Amino acid sequence: MILKITNDFNKILNENDYQAFVASIDLLSLHCPVCGVVGLFILYGHYKRFVIIDDTSNDCKINIRVQRIQCTQCRSTHSLLPTNFVPYAHIIL
Repeated sequence: MILKITNDFNKILNENDYQAFVASIDLLSLHCPVCGVVGLFILYGHYKRFVIIDDTSNDCKINIRVQRIQCTQCRSTHSLLPTNFVPYAHIIL
């Protein structure tokens, strides 16, 4: 799993915000946590995940298509998640 650090934790409020986050990531600068090689990632599909963004409103649940990437060196796959998305949890910090 690759976590990309963001400065604005409240930035991702819908699918379009997440897609803009993914578009801003330079895949050539990422290193693979499995084999350590830098810049050998390709886009490798996505999966759906629902996230709770605010406990106090009625529109607190959003569906996000989480982008996956694959290292072409070791073939391991990783998800692109902002740091405020807690892996394996539905609530963001």
